[in-house]
Amino acid sequence: MGIKTSVFYTFIVLKLLISGQLPRITLIAFIYLNYELSYI
Repeated sequence: MGIKTSVFYTFIVLKLLISGQLPRITLIAFIYLNYELSYI
């Protein structure tokens, strides 16, 4: 996954979180996944 794609998805997730349509656990899982992918 490229940097641009990662930033794009992060923006979408943050937007959903701010509008209250996303549970907090999903954000935690998303951040964890991002760290896992960056070490591959």
